[in-house]
Amino acid sequence: MVHLVRRANGTAPLARFLASCDRHPAGAGHDLVLVFKGFPGDRVVQEYEALLAGRPHQRLFVRDAGYDISAYLAAARELPHSYLCFLNSFSVALAPDWLAILYSQAIRREVGIAGATGSYLSLRSALDHPPYLNPNHPRYKQFLLKWFPVLRTARNFALRPVYNRLYDPFPNYHVRTNSFLMRREIMLAIPAPRIRPKFQAHSFESGRKGLTRQVIAMGKLPIIVGKDGRGYPPEEWHLSDTFWQSNQQNLLVADNRTEHYRKGSLETRRYYAVHAWGRFARPESPQESA
Repeated sequence: MVHLVRRANGTAPLARFLASCDRHPAGAGHDLVLVFKGFPGDRVVQEYEALLAGRPHQRLFVRDAGYDISAYLAAARELPHSYLCFLNSFSVALAPDWLAILYSQAIRREVGIAGATGSYLSLRSALDHPPYLNPNHPRYKQFLLKWFPVLRTARNFALRPVYNRLYDPFPNYHVRTNSFLMRREIMLAIPAPRIRPKFQAHSFESGRKGLTRQVIAMGKLPIIVGKDGRGYPPEEWHLSDTFWQSNQQNLLVADNRTEHYRKGSLETRRYYAVHAWGRFARPESPQESA
């Protein structure tokens, strides 16, 4: 189990992750490997030491560069384990035996990557309505009315040819890299560019030459795994009720993006669900899901 600990995020995300693991045991034997990102001098300050006291773990240190996937790749090169589960800084386990559930699906012969969440979202198709604007922001509607039409025109003119080259149109199957488990040999066989700007990280997650597409090119299946223990093939991801769908009641591992949806109004949930699932969107209101 490889969990990313980024200095810039402070201790709170690590505390939440460890608490969630205590509430929901992994259900499978594993080594806890913490990848400390951006810690000067490869030293952990006292606040982190206090959280980790008495908890067996291994430490790796990487520079605060290259986004999450660069840290994952560095860990994959360093560690000897046959299977690796990668979890970003904001990951939180939601169910007992969550790691065992992921592992039980990842070891299937035809599977190349098993993730807790995935999406059909295409940044190429979403240019006109970016999914990461926050509808909960108090000045959201004012921004849309006053500035967004101008910015959208300028952005589309500049980015449309680039995005057409980098991304498939909707539905663009991709496993999200917040939490996934795969064979180390497959991970290391995937060519990865040196990731610097954010768009390169997006491209590696969901682009034509990204992680999921390269797994598919190897003849392997990318699947999404829910609390129910089922591995969903790409054409059924929208039925998994994990990411930005329904009440996310089948979600195995949460992160900051799933929290945006969970805490959002029905309007916010509809906005996210449509971007992730298009005509398959089934957002549920917070009142219904309470």
